[in-house]
Amino acid sequence: MTKNTKGITIIVGCIIFLILVSSIRWYILDRREYDKDTLCPVKRPIAAHTVLLVDKTDPLSEVQKEGLHLVIKGIKKRLKQYELFSIYLITADTVNNPPLVFSLCNPGNDPNPIYENIRNVKKRYDEQFGRPLDAILRELMKGTTSPQSPILEVITNIAGAPSFSNRLERNLVIFSDLLQNVSTYSHYGKLADYKEFLKLSYASTVKTDLSAVTITVHYIERPRDAQHQGKKHIYFWREYFQDSGSSHVDFLYVSASPLRL
Repeated sequence: MTKNTKGITIIVGCIIFLILVSSIRWYILDRREYDKDTLCPVKRPIAAHTVLLVDKTDPLSEVQKEGLHLVIKGIKKRLKQYELFSIYLITADTVNNPPLVFSLCNPGNDPNPIYENIRNVKKRYDEQFGRPLDAILRELMKGTTSPQSPILEVITNIAGAPSFSNRLERNLVIFSDLLQNVSTYSHYGKLADYKEFLKLSYASTVKTDLSAVTITVHYIERPRDAQHQGKKHIYFWREYFQDSGSSHVDFLYVSASPLRL
């Protein structure tokens, strides 16, 4: 090999090396750039958004509190890096603006061995995501009682929020007894009938778009309201969700007391 050939080979090798170093540096910096308040990536869209609606209009039994804890723990475990998790409350005064008590992206707890220290990444995940979520969970356990339950209004509000855009994967998790109760429409009194509901002018005010939204309902048992809950009540909500465009709706029963074998 001539000196000129060796020189050209060395130059080409150096250029390739510099390109690789620059690419790796860009990749690292790009992955580390995230919003300090939401922990969501700045230079790329979030991968998915999971919204949990927690019904705070009636207290939970101890068994139901544990159920809520398991729901949140499960979401936290399934949430992938840079997926957004938000928690909203259903309370009497949340018709148009449901309280947002938690909204963070998972910053990730699986370090890249090339440039990240395992201990530092685990610490960051716990401090920035794990601990705030645990603190919110303790607050959610506190019981409250409200005269109204604007569940339909809160769902409509969330579905229309820009952060719940249909351009990304969306999951809606509802922890509620689903007993809608506002002055214009209530599930107390006559059993909820979806066909009759559609005849009301009120129905158009809570019409929404839940297309491509995966919905999971944790259906809270209220023993004192047994006459208002049950299969026909669940059927009302299935009809509502399907009419809103969702083709994937699951109902999971949350008992008020421990199951007896």
